Amino acid sequence: MANIEDIKKELESVKYPGFSKSIIDFGFVKDVQVNEKNCLVVLDITSTAPEVEAQLRKEITACLSAL
Repeated sequence: MANIEDIKKELESVKYPGFSKSIIDFGFVKDVQVNEKNCLVVLDITSTAPEVEAQLRKEITACLSAL
């Protein structure tokens, strides 16, 4: 199982939609928790657009599935 630092490192590849900076660079990742089988990533994004949330959810899931 990956640790918190591994997860944050992987999340550096997830770009905020419409920008070239990652969700880590923007400071949107507020918390990462890991237990035996699951990982919880808490984001605080500025957009209220549901498509932004959906795209981030999809990209984060794809990014972390490799770990």
